[in-house]
Amino acid sequence: MSIMSSFVRARLQNSSFLEVYPDDVIINVSHSQGDGICLNADIDACELQKMVDQYLAVIEKDAAISSAESMLGRKLNYFLQIYDWHSVGKLSVKCQSHGGSFIDSQFYMEDLELCDANYLSIMAVDGSALIGRHFLEKFIKIYFNDFLEYVSTELSKSLHNAYQTISDASMNMYEAQVAFSYSRKINNSLTLKILIQEDAYGEIFNPSQEFCETQEEAFDYALTYFESIANGKSIPALANLKIVDQNGEEVFSFSRTEYFKQVDEGFKFCDRACFIIKALSDFREQCVAQLAA
Repeated sequence: MSIMSSFVRARLQNSSFLEVYPDDVIINVSHSQGDGICLNADIDACELQKMVDQYLAVIEKDAAISSAESMLGRKLNYFLQIYDWHSVGKLSVKCQSHGGSFIDSQFYMEDLELCDANYLSIMAVDGSALIGRHFLEKFIKIYFNDFLEYVSTELSKSLHNAYQTISDASMNMYEAQVAFSYSRKINNSLTLKILIQEDAYGEIFNPSQEFCETQEEAFDYALTYFESIANGKSIPALANLKIVDQNGEEVFSFSRTEYFKQVDEGFKFCDRACFIIKALSDFREQCVAQLAA
């Protein structure tokens, strides 16, 4: 499981309470045409009960709810449960970070017109049917579909925000690779140089999360990881230190993942001293081994 997938799923869970699988999310952040994040998932309708309250809060701000609609929250929760009992399939969620999102409803009751006699027994939850037989079609077309449209819009917003964070993070990483350089003389014959090696959003930018024992741990780490890169506070990169002679010939090389931060003048090491001390220690060991050989 990659950290990028965990980040997107964590954002979805935080904004919509929706839990999706890694394979449900397709991520493309290459700063080219076709960029974006897509969510393709089949979910149980009752999973959307977690979004009913925030939906009601939004429509209450837009317009006063009439007395006839005062039970809308209860009816939506009720119908989401009924949907899972009588639908031919799950809700099909197809949302994108750049619009074109929808949730396909497949609710269907065979011979609904003929089930008036036992409608209450078919539609009862805890002994009650909150939506009358002759109001059901109107409820689905007006209220339920409006709720699904709201959910799909919120999911699209969450995907867009996740994409923007990953995009900002990748640009910071690229700019650090291009802009950072460091050089200093060791003595008259040797010079120490540090550059950032290109990663192209590979294992450094999008590492696996095999070290995380739980999903909660993976999500928390992913959120901190990408948000820190996006805001320029902690940018991971493969730092490469080279020691060259007066002819520019390499006599020693040392690389490891380090963290950089964005500053007014560009980018700087979070802990350059530690990196250089470790590299020079290895260089001395190499020199001793060469003399002993």
